[in-house]
Amino acid sequence: MKKKVMLCKILRGVIIVFLLILLPQTLGKAIIVTTAVDIIPVMQEKSNWCWAACAEICGKNANPNSTRTQRDVVRTIKGSSLPNVTGTLRQSEIGTEYVAMSVMDYLYGEIRLDYSQITECLAHGYAVQAAAGIYSLDGVRQGGHMVVINMTQFVDIVGENPYRLTYYDPNDGLSYTCTYEEFCNGSFNGRRYDQTVYVEVE
Repeated sequence: MKKKVMLCKILRGVIIVFLLILLPQTLGKAIIVTTAVDIIPVMQEKSNWCWAACAEICGKNANPNSTRTQRDVVRTIKGSSLPNVTGTLRQSEIGTEYVAMSVMDYLYGEIRLDYSQITECLAHGYAVQAAAGIYSLDGVRQGGHMVVINMTQFVDIVGENPYRLTYYDPNDGLSYTCTYEEFCNGSFNGRRYDQTVYVEVE
């Protein structure tokens, strides 16, 4: 009887040690789910060529064998003088398909994909072009900038926004990470995500 009581006490002690020491360490570890694609980063050659640089990046993401560049995109769409001008959303889509040599059909729209849609595109191997607008105080869009989203991360940490993304900016050649919410509302970089060029996946 005494042996049984002693075994019960030992077992109870082991359980308490686990609950007090090991369990909190286990629960404290963040669960991170990363979805990413490889891209070949290029910087825009002129101040208004973010759209053409992103077309080159995503076109080569779809077709790594392509040798077409942002200069080829601008020459084809804007003319041989290679003017330093912005491109429309439609021209971004045309330029991306041109670089990809039409191996993939792209869609475009004045929409923003939700976090799960972006993640799904990446899961199928396709980077997402996201344009974000600069807005006046009365809500008028006064220009924008195109970047390439190449990674999302779901980070399960108590008290933090779990939905994060990483984008490459062809203007400075750097990658940035923020929450999806910050990317949409402009609190991260002053621009609101509002337009997309992407591959529709099922």
